[in-house]
Amino acid sequence: RVLGLQVTAVNHPHLSLRQSLLRTFLKLLPWELAHFIINVPTNLWLNPDAGATRMLWLIVVYGLLFAYLAYLVRTPSQSLYDRWLATAVVRKT
Repeated sequence: RVLGLQVTAVNHPHLSLRQSLLRTFLKLLPWELAHFIINVPTNLWLNPDAGATRMLWLIVVYGLLFAYLAYLVRTPSQSLYDRWLATAVVRKT
C-alpha cells in the first residue's frame, strides 16, 4: 500500500481468494522449506545419510529460488508464481 502496488488477476478485475492463498503459499514455499531443512535437528551419528538428504533438499530450495528470480528479468517482469496463477503486480490507480 505504501508503494502504491496491488495484485490483480490478469483476466478478471478482482483477485479470487484461491489465487491469493495459492500465490502466498507458492511465494513462501522456498523460504519455509529452507527454514524447515535447516532447523530440524538430525543426528548424523545415527543416520549418516541425513546430511546428504539435507543437502539435496537445500539444492531443491535454491533451484526454486533461482527459478523465481530468473523470471523477474523476463519481459514483462512477472514472477514464476504470478505467471502460474495468472496474477500480476501493478501500480494502483
